[in-house]
Amino acid sequence: MYRKRPQADKGLYALPHGNGFEARWLVRGKLHCKRLRGFSKTEARDYRNAQIAKAKAGHTPALPGRLTFADLVRFKRTDAAAKQNRTSPAPSRALAAYFGYADTTQDDETVVVTAGWKVVEITDERVSEYTAARLAAGVQLDTMQADLRWLRHALNLAVKAKQLTRDQCPTIETHDPHNVRANFPEPEQLARILDALPAYLRGVIVFATLTAWRIKSMVLTLTWQHVDWKRQLVTLPAELSKNKKPVKFPFGPLPELKQLLERQLASGEPVSASHVFHRPDGRGIDYKAMRTAWKAACRKAKCPGTWLHDLCRVGARNLRRAGVSESEIMKLGRWKTPAMFHRYDIVDEQDLNASVMKLAKALAAAASGVSR
Repeated sequence: MYRKRPQADKGLYALPHGNGFEARWLVRGKLHCKRLRGFSKTEARDYRNAQIAKAKAGHTPALPGRLTFADLVRFKRTDAAAKQNRTSPAPSRALAAYFGYADTTQDDETVVVTAGWKVVEITDERVSEYTAARLAAGVQLDTMQADLRWLRHALNLAVKAKQLTRDQCPTIETHDPHNVRANFPEPEQLARILDALPAYLRGVIVFATLTAWRIKSMVLTLTWQHVDWKRQLVTLPAELSKNKKPVKFPFGPLPELKQLLERQLASGEPVSASHVFHRPDGRGIDYKAMRTAWKAACRKAKCPGTWLHDLCRVGARNLRRAGVSESEIMKLGRWKTPAMFHRYDIVDEQDLNASVMKLAKALAAAASGVSR
C-alpha cells in the first residue's frame, strides 16, 4: 500500500546502506542538492530548513548567470549610502556604455533602462579588451584605471553579499598611479591671483591658506553656527568632514584669521548671510563658479597649472614651517593618517636649504665648544 510521505520529510532521501540522507531544496527555481553522509533524518531536516531560511534572508548565492551589471551598480549604491560617501557610486559613462548599462532618473529615483552584461560574461579577456579600447581612444592610464577600481570594488561587494564566488570574478590589477601633485603657488604668485579675483572670493582663499582646509567640502560649507565667538573656535561637524570626524581650528591666537572672520561677519549682516563666505547678495558660493573664477584669475596672473586644492599644500607647508608638530597639523587640517598628510606636506628646495643651515649652525656651535 502506498504511504504518503510526510510534509516535513519532503526533499529528504535516504542514501544506500543507511549512510545518511540527501537533502534537496529550491532557490529561485533552481534545485540544490547536498549529500549529508552520517546525518540522521532529524539532522538532515534541520540542515535543509536552515538552507531554505538563508535563501529567504538573501544569504544564498544567486545564480551567476542571472547577475547583471545593473546588480553591480545596485551593490555600489547601497554601499555608498551605508557609508554616507559624498562621491557618486555610479559608473563612468564609458564603463556603463561598454558593458551595456543605462539608467534614468524618475521622481528622484534611479530606474534601470538596460541591465547590461551578465556578470559571468565579464571575464579577464573582456576586461583586457576594455582597457585596450580606452587606451586606444587616447584616455590616460590613470583615468582608465579608475573604472577598473570601480568594477573591482563592485565585484568584491557582490562576493561579500554572497551573490558571487571569488572564482567567478575576473582578475583586475591596477598599478599605483604615483600622481601626487607637488605644486603650490608661491606667495608672490598667490598675491597676484588674489588681486585678480572678485573681492567676495578672496576671503575663501585666505582662509584655506591659513587653515589648510579643503575649499569645496569644508570652507564653502561653513555657516555662522560653526563659529564660536566666545571660545574663539571654528568647528566643522563630522558630517561635513571627509574623515567623518569633527575638525576644530582656534582663531583667537591668529589675528589674521580673526580679522578675516570679523570682516566676513560685517559683510554678511546687511544681507543676512548664513554662510561665512557668501556672494554679495547673501547666497552661498557655488564651487563650480568659484573654480571658474579661480581659473580666470590664474590666467590673468600668469600662473597656469595652479589648482584650488593646491592651497591645502600651502597651508600644510606654512604650519610646518611655523614649527607646529605633525600630529597637531593633522588635527588642525583634518588628515587622518601620516601617509595622507605627507601627500600635502611638500618639502621643497627652500626647506632643504633651511635644514642644511640649521646643520651648519649646529656644527659651528659644536666646533666652537671644542676649541674652548
